[in-house]
Amino acid sequence: TSNLEEQCFTSVFTGEEFFLKDHFVKCQMLLPEVVCLEMARAAIEKAVNMDNRTIEFENIVWSQPFTVRDKSKELTIALFPAEDNRIIYEIYTKGSSENEDLIYSQGSGKIVEKSDEEIINIEALKKRCNKKIITAEVCYETFKKLGIDYGAGYRVIKELYTRENRVLARLELPSILIDEED
Repeated sequence: TSNLEEQCFTSVFTGEEFFLKDHFVKCQMLLPEVVCLEMARAAIEKAVNMDNRTIEFENIVWSQPFTVRDKSKELTIALFPAEDNRIIYEIYTKGSSENEDLIYSQGSGKIVEKSDEEIINIEALKKRCNKKIITAEVCYETFKKLGIDYGAGYRVIKELYTRENRVLARLELPSILIDEED
């Protein structure tokens, strides 16, 4: 949905998407913030030649939650070039006039060269984070008490391993999403 003033992409959400219908906070269907990051990543990758490069996100702000109620709702992401290989993004819904856009998230992505992948010793991390192990059941029950109700598509935590200021999570794609891996 780009024009000569800005490069942008628009998505239409109906509320039937698994990442919306399985994500309720205080009885409201909210777009998870991580979906905004995924939108930013995908938009930047479509706009920039990413050969052997990756994106480091910085200065991320979520101003307010995006909700889908009774009807489809459009969400737009605009990209603006900045200095130092940075691209500023803004995620918003269009208002009836130029000054009425409602901003949900903004930040920047810095394009950097990919480095060699670091090999992580998971067993060593588990040993450093073994003071308390929290099961998935306890974790999701705690979320529910806080007003966050994750449906089956969001139940990826299998165990949390904790110690003081550290946490290691074992995550697993829910079986209902196996066919949706792409």
